[in-house]
Amino acid sequence: MLKYSPSGSLDTYYFNGGILNPIHYGSYFHNMDAFCRIMEAEEAHIMATRKTRRINVDMYETYLTPVVRQMLCEHFARISSRITKLGIYGADAATQNALKKHLVKCGYLGAGQLWFHRDPEVLKAWTVR
Repeated sequence: MLKYSPSGSLDTYYFNGGILNPIHYGSYFHNMDAFCRIMEAEEAHIMATRKTRRINVDMYETYLTPVVRQMLCEHFARISSRITKLGIYGADAATQNALKKHLVKCGYLGAGQLWFHRDPEVLKAWTVR
């Protein structure tokens, strides 16, 4: 039986001999209320288990305001204890730079745990390595 996360992604995804936990934060466009609700639901879902995850986040077509970008950083900070690796793809340049700067500066994720890439297949391969 397949299990899905609150964002509609498969909860566990097998890829090249590794296990991924995708999160679909894409296609919210400018609807920040819906995005914030799904982000909270994903956080509760992730924190409900003790297992660590290799997470790939789809950010295509979601345009975040600076306030919501900050909320997303705080979201990743709260779930950082459950993250082995975090890959983010599809984010626009402003979102990508803001997330990278904040997450690296604050030390929420260690060296080698965070990577941004445009190609989801390359990012999946990095995540399971």
